[in-house]
Amino acid sequence: MTISTTRTILLAATALSLGSAPLLAQDWPNGPVTIIVPYDAGGTTDNMVRALATEMEQVLGQSVVISNMAGGGGVVGMSAALQSAPDGQTVGLYLTNTLVGMAIGSAPFEADSIMPACMFGETPLTITGKGGADGLASLEDLLAMPDASLAIERGTLSEFAGLMINGMTPNDINLVNAGTGPEKNAAVMGGHITALITPTAGVVQQHEAGQLNIVAVLADERMEIAPDLPTAKEQGLDVSLSQSNGFMFPAGTPEPVVAAFCDALETATAAQGVQDQLAALNVQVNFMRGDEFSTYMTDTSTQITALAQDAGYAD
Repeated sequence: MTISTTRTILLAATALSLGSAPLLAQDWPNGPVTIIVPYDAGGTTDNMVRALATEMEQVLGQSVVISNMAGGGGVVGMSAALQSAPDGQTVGLYLTNTLVGMAIGSAPFEADSIMPACMFGETPLTITGKGGADGLASLEDLLAMPDASLAIERGTLSEFAGLMINGMTPNDINLVNAGTGPEKNAAVMGGHITALITPTAGVVQQHEAGQLNIVAVLADERMEIAPDLPTAKEQGLDVSLSQSNGFMFPAGTPEPVVAAFCDALETATAAQGVQDQLAALNVQVNFMRGDEFSTYMTDTSTQITALAQDAGYAD
């Protein structure tokens, strides 16, 4: 996927709405709404969608069915959602990893297959080291180490955060492909790797237990749900990257349907019970829709694609 291709995310939101079939918002939904979650049931991603789905059923007056389709780092489920009928009855979970898959060529779809809908929250990535007296005390210590290493998972958002960090520091930190979240955690707790890059949700429990130490959150500002965790920016490292969470429809979905879905999602996200559940999952509520969300996706995609090209993923 080229950088110019990423711009079609924004164009699709406008062009498709102009050419949509004359389906009115009051005609939707005309049956159960299926949300495809591209990961297994029971994880953080699945649980946050289920919290929203329960509330959205009350708003829509229709059942909201969660369909878990794991595989390919999320590509299997995302592909299924984008290949569904563009009638609004099936919606796909959007994550920043959707853009990563397109940037590295692992996703069998392009930006013009996506009708952006809306975003409800984000989970900033963290730089996290070993906890305890002999652990990593600060981001400054990590950046000063001549032989520091960062555990990432190749082909995921963590790798691109690592590439961004190395682009901001005078000395490159060794990026180690250590596997999945639990594998990265174990490598750092065992003292084999200096620190890891992973979303807040993947390390906060170990941080609270003293096994790991979150030395920096890759966000513009401190998280409202975790105000004690310092950002990398306030420590002089201008890097910000989050796993964003939202929804997308297949191209051609009528704009009134997308708008009605986003209305329901905005109402559900504002419910205190949902906000409490998202906070417990370390998801920072950040609602975004329409052109704002499309622009956000496009800007993030452009950044990730440029990093992928520099890393040799794309021509």
